[in-house]
Order: sequence, then structure tokens, then C-alpha cells
Amino acid sequence: MRRALLAAVLLWPGAASAGVTLRTIDTSAYPKIRATVVAPAPPAVTEDGRPVTALHVQNLGRSKSVVLVIDRSQSMAGRSLADAVSAASAFVAAKRPADRIAVVALGSAAVGLTGFSSATIDADTALRGISVDGRQGTALYDAVALAARELATEALPGRVIVLLTDGRDVSSHASLADAVTAAHAAGAAVYSIAIEGPQFSPGPLRALARRTGGTFRGTSSSAGLADLYAAIARELDHTWLLQYETAARPGDRIRVAVTGAAPVELTLPGAEGAAKARPFLPRALLTPAGTVLLAFAVGLVILLAGFLALSVHGAGRLRGRLAPHVGQSKAKEKSKGARDRLAVLSGLFRATERAFGHLRHWRRLERLLERADLPLRAVELVWVMAAAGLGLGLIVAVSGASSLFILGGFVLGGLVPLVVVSFKAKRRI
Repeated sequence: MRRALLAAVLLWPGAASAGVTLRTIDTSAYPKIRATVVAPAPPAVTEDGRPVTALHVQNLGRSKSVVLVIDRSQSMAGRSLADAVSAASAFVAAKRPADRIAVVALGSAAVGLTGFSSATIDADTALRGISVDGRQGTALYDAVALAARELATEALPGRVIVLLTDGRDVSSHASLADAVTAAHAAGAAVYSIAIEGPQFSPGPLRALARRTGGTFRGTSSSAGLADLYAAIARELDHTWLLQYETAARPGDRIRVAVTGAAPVELTLPGAEGAAKARPFLPRALLTPAGTVLLAFAVGLVILLAGFLALSVHGAGRLRGRLAPHVGQSKAKEKSKGARDRLAVLSGLFRATERAFGHLRHWRRLERLLERADLPLRAVELVWVMAAAGLGLGLIVAVSGASSLFILGGFVLGGLVPLVVVSFKAKRRI
């Protein structure tokens, strides 16, 4: 499965206790952790033994967006389709006032019949107008992917797909994994209903429900569909969507516990990438002790920079007080101030010039600045290039790119000021 889904931990109802069932814990939207729980009351959540902060709890029984996916393939002709339409219509009639319903027809291709609406008339009209597909085929996975894409645009956090079929997928472009990925991306749970004939295989529908936090229900006769839809409605009244943001880092292993259910250990997304690509910082600095050491080093650098600034400022005051007694003219003082416009960093600039001023490339920079007629010294241009490279490199690093791209960001950012100066010099010449 795709990297974003590798960290999803799926639990069977048997792992729950005290009337609480933890359906799924989904980490595909890291750092957001999402869990689907069936419980009589809002459950509490702990991570590594500590209560999570800013936990958002949503009851799916109060308000949600629901896509009803109805199979209209040729195997559903006759009584099966009529009972399916009747049961789905009863589900729509019994919905909560804030629920928003959309309808998707499933046949040789998946077709969206309505948009989302809290009124029942649109869904009712679409359901009663469903007829058997004239072409053979069952695009089950395409229908789930289509429903998930439509749910992804909904504002309500509760998102549900109720899928009814009597067969297996034979004509989808998407795969089972694609359908699960789309449901995860939309934050949707799939509730599968099956009319189980002699050749029916429940495996794919069970997998869809289990991997997305829904349930699978089957019946041997279409006459029982109304009871299954009613059972789903009752279960949604006690289903809670939990969401919070974890402070753990990518690749960390955490222990999540929901009140009344067994705790679960899972690995956050990012472990594979960390194994393949070398981290920007040494691994020792990513430990708690390393973080303290890094903070101490940064603080020391800031402290030294402060002492340097104060010393340079003091020297500037001394020169200013001596200037009237040594005959330094105001014009000369103004000229010197223009050359040393960044007086706070003059000590660093002088050290840089002593270290690199004798190099041939340094003298080339000076000549380039003369041709461009820019009021800059070579040392100032060098530090501008360093700052630009550091800035772009950090932006690339924060975006989560590999070390190679981070290095490319440093180089590209550093070259931008040099390219600008070269352009000005050529234009002036």
C-alpha cells in the first residue's frame, strides 16, 4: 500500500471491551490522528499515557455527509433493485435534519446522480429514477473512489459511504487499494451491504469496511435490506469521529488508548523515508538530549553575537568622541559610515576579508561589483549570498525534501545575488 497508508492501524471489534469498539486509527493525514469509535458516550483518548490536547469529537449521528451508492448492474434486475431503492429511500426519510445526502449509481461505470443536499427530495427523486444498466459490468471500486472525491469537498467532518451491491468488481479502473486510499484521503468510512448469492465473495467488501472504519453486513435476500440500512443508522448514532494533532515526529512509535478499548501501538508515517534518505540533521540531535544540546548551542551563538554587537557599538562611540580632537572631517566620517553601513557586523566582515581577501575569486568579485557600480563591498556580497542560500535551503528542508534537494536549495539561493550583480554589470557595460 502507499506510504500514507502504511501507518493505519486497523482493529477488529473483538479487541474492544465495555461496549466500546475502536474501528480504525488513521495516520494518513499526519500530524492529524483520526480514529473511529463506536461507544455509548464520547470517549477520552491518551497518547503514550498522557491525555491528548485539542481533541475534536464528532458524533456521526448528529450531522454528516452521506453518499448512497446503489448497484444497478444487470444482476440486480427485478426484485433486488426494487428492494434496494425502497430501503435506501427509507434511510433517507429517517435521516437527521442536518445530514447531507448524495446518490451515486453503480453499474458498468460509476455515475453521480445528485449533489449533496439536506433536503430529501433530491435523493428520493434520484433513487426512484434508478434503472438497470444496459451494459454489463460492475465498477465497484470506481464508485467508492467517486463517492470519496465528492465527500472530500464537504464541510461536515462526518463522512460516510453506504455501499449496496450483489456482486464483485469487474470493470473498475481503480483497484481496492485505490478505493481505500481515496476514502482515507476524504476521511470517509465505508459501510458495505451485500446481497449474498451463491457466487458472492464478501472479501473485498469486508476489506473496504474494515480498512476505512465502517462495517460489513450481508443478507441472503433483498427483503432484509431495510433492516440492514436501519441497523447502520442506529450504529451511526453511537459512532464518534475523534481527531487531534500529535506532537510525535515522523517515524516515532506511539501508543494510543481510547477509553474502554484496548490500547494500540502504531508507527507514524515517515519511517520509510527516514530509512532511505539521510536526515538533514544528525540523528543524535533528534533525541531529547540532542534537542537540548542544539538549543544550548544556538543560545551560545546568539549570546556571542550580542557581545560582538555591543563591543562594535562601544568602539563606534569612542571613535565618535575622538573625531573632533583628531581633526577628522564630517565628510570623511560620512564617507566612512557609508562604507561601513553594517557596522554591527564589521568585526565579522574584517575577519572574512582577512581569511579570503587574498584569493583570486575574491578579487574577481570586487571587479564585478565595480563594473555593476553597486554600493557593495565583496564581503557584503558574500554574506548576502550566504544568507540567501541559507534561507532557500531552510525553506526546502521544512517542506520535507530529501538532502539532495536541500543542498540544491542552498546552492541556488546563494547564486541568485551573484546572477543579479552579473546582470547589472553586463547591462552597464
